[in-house]
Amino acid sequence: MLDAVRRGWWIVLACGIVVALCGFGYSMLQSPVYRATAAVYVTSGSEASAQTAYQGSLASQQRVASYAELASSDEVIDRAISQGNLGMTRDEVREALQTSAKPDTVMLNISADAGSSEKAAQIANAVADSLSGYVATLESPAAGGQPLAKVTPVTHAESKTQAVSPKPVRDTLLAFLIGIVAGLVVLFVKNRFDRTVTSTADLEDIGSSLIFGSLPFSTDLRDTSLVPFNKGASALAEAFRMVRTNLAFANVDDPVRAILITSGGAAEGKTTTAVNLARCLAEAGKTVILVDADLRRPAVATALEINPHVGLTDYLGGEGSIMEFVQPSGTERLSILAAGSVPPNPAELVGSPPPP
Repeated sequence: MLDAVRRGWWIVLACGIVVALCGFGYSMLQSPVYRATAAVYVTSGSEASAQTAYQGSLASQQRVASYAELASSDEVIDRAISQGNLGMTRDEVREALQTSAKPDTVMLNISADAGSSEKAAQIANAVADSLSGYVATLESPAAGGQPLAKVTPVTHAESKTQAVSPKPVRDTLLAFLIGIVAGLVVLFVKNRFDRTVTSTADLEDIGSSLIFGSLPFSTDLRDTSLVPFNKGASALAEAFRMVRTNLAFANVDDPVRAILITSGGAAEGKTTTAVNLARCLAEAGKTVILVDADLRRPAVATALEINPHVGLTDYLGGEGSIMEFVQPSGTERLSILAAGSVPPNPAELVGSPPPP
């Protein structure tokens, strides 16, 4: 998987950038939301009725969670709409409302979200006042007297100039991380089901054949098929020399005498590989004959600038001995048997009986 990430890092990055741009655009299109918070203080009983201040504090803490739920009740919301002139429905107020109790305290926060900071503050204050009045009614003893508990607004909600959402920077970063994860998933799926061979590791995974080397991309071959072996240790020249060395040690007891160069399709580098490997072997002192057996698209003669009209097809046609059609290449110890003239029926020519 790490190898797949190294090869396909651009897919992961592209997914991250695309999703980040989408997240930024979505965030910028959202309407701003403002939040205002009012705080209320919960007390239980009075100094005359409570046995101790500690017991009163515990009783208040126990009531805070209940009052947090009570703030979104129909009775409290209806009072807030009426007394605060909110001009909203019960469901709209409830959807905008949030309550939170601070642990181990008698403080209750009442927050409201709205499209303007003034409206958010109006809702939060109206609900806080409504809760205070409703609790006073709810906790009043039937026989009269002081309420058993009291909710007192201590902090009024104020309008804020900064919206709580959207947050373009946060949303963009989050979208980028989501995109990166999505890119990794895409890369994993692609790597899991893609059967394309893209590296020597892929070749080793699917077969048992020896890998003699790999040839890097080089601008040396932009205008020619010939590697400049005489210009020092270029990466491509050294890669061909490495292949030559590995071939020499492939079977020390039975040295390689014939090498077939082929590929899965046209224009994949057969001619370039064959010509330069032959030149590289000749450079090492080997006597080499390079045979161009591609009778459909021969290219060796063109690469080496020799006569393309005589060669293998003439020999297979019985027009002479094979050595009559071998040409010098211009490289010492390297001879060439070109493909010859392209026949109309190369398959039949190759399948014909060998010349006497």
